Amino acid sequence: YRVYGAMLVRIDGSSYNYVVYTDDFGTTWKQLGSSYCVSSADEAKLEELPNGQIVISSRAAGSRHYNVFTFTNETNATGSWGTQQTYKFAESNACNGELLLYEGVKNSKGETKTILLQSLPYTVIKILTFSCNHRIIYLLKKSGSKCLSVHK
Repeated sequence: YRVYGAMLVRIDGSSYNYVVYTDDFGTTWKQLGSSYCVSSADEAKLEELPNGQIVISSRAAGSRHYNVFTFTNETNATGSWGTQQTYKFAESNACNGELLLYEGVKNSKGETKTILLQSLPYTVIKILTFSCNHRIIYLLKKSGSKCLSVHK
């Protein structure tokens, strides 16, 4: 069983997210990929997709930065990160959101799909009003899928 963690590293005033993993429940940790996966963001969330890819979503001012790791060999944890993508929310605050992988959504043909939702809480008036933006950031197709497509 593999466990993943997102690390924030600050170098000369810049922020970088790295992903680490362990195959022995924390006795040893290794870096996933050869470099950082997201820059200029913090408070990262990770999700493993049904096809094995790893998605990172990291908070930035008024937006989220995303990237996806694709394995060339899952056993050896080799592969590479894609290109960082940014999605700006219409309304947001400096609040940490969450990823939710949800299976069982049916399309117009009745086919079951898997989606990854990104939540981003925001307040209009502190404590009195609470709402939540969400976006579908991943839709798994039966053919396998490539990530990341940000659906607006």
